[in-house]
Amino acid sequence: LTMASLWNESSAMILGFEPGVHPFSRLKNFIGKAVGRPARDCTADCADDAGSTANVASADGQPWVVLRNTPLSDTERTVQIANSPGAGDNTASLERNYGVASDRGREVRAVTLDNELRRRGLDGREVLLLKVDVEGHELAVLRGADKAIGEGRVPFILLEYGDKMSPAIWGAMKRRNDATPAAPTPALLEGPSLFRLQRWADGRGYDTYLLGEGDGGRAVLVGATGRYWRDSLEVCRDKGQKWSRDGRRWENFSAWDPSWSAVCWYDVLLVLRKPLEPQ
Repeated sequence: LTMASLWNESSAMILGFEPGVHPFSRLKNFIGKAVGRPARDCTADCADDAGSTANVASADGQPWVVLRNTPLSDTERTVQIANSPGAGDNTASLERNYGVASDRGREVRAVTLDNELRRRGLDGREVLLLKVDVEGHELAVLRGADKAIGEGRVPFILLEYGDKMSPAIWGAMKRRNDATPAAPTPALLEGPSLFRLQRWADGRGYDTYLLGEGDGGRAVLVGATGRYWRDSLEVCRDKGQKWSRDGRRWENFSAWDPSWSAVCWYDVLLVLRKPLEPQ
């Protein structure tokens, strides 16, 4: 929303992807208020071959905020999306470990960022900021942007690291009254993890930072690449590290009831060490 208001009628384009029906409707309304004009539903003039129809807020006939009612992933295919049991649309995920039974979900058509950029004539253009919050499907979205990332066209990536990053972390966080870590060390965690994410990012020229908040709301960056990595940064590996020393007496909890499970998430920023010259 901040970018939409700052870049009003600029030459930049903002792309947004939201597969949920109700969240997408709310997103259109929020964007409309931010830019001072309602988003319009596209018809034949901005439909494409990727499945669902695009929705665009435009200035002088040119699209500059494009909202898609579809998810991003690593391949273009029909996928199942569902909320976590007993939870709202903000928990909807393409990952089967966290959604409800398949008969309670719905099918959606996923696209990749690389293909979406190509379809819109933006292949080769810089993606200033890629923000990804997709309930455990973050690494798949990055794989779907492999071309743009590999060409050094994405200087900043903001994504969520949390209990849905891997089934191992999810299981450890959700076990009732049990403080057993998901693995003895981050390197031994099965599946995706912050440890593996920072190594993946390092190999592509990015430094990884955990985002925190200091005194007075001041943003704090905690380095997590190379010599700055330490195992304690894999906070979601060990429920006891954040919520409890013994798994029975709880403290410092912020969401849900920690007597039966725990919630863990942090924002992670990837910064390209040698970005391309501004276009």
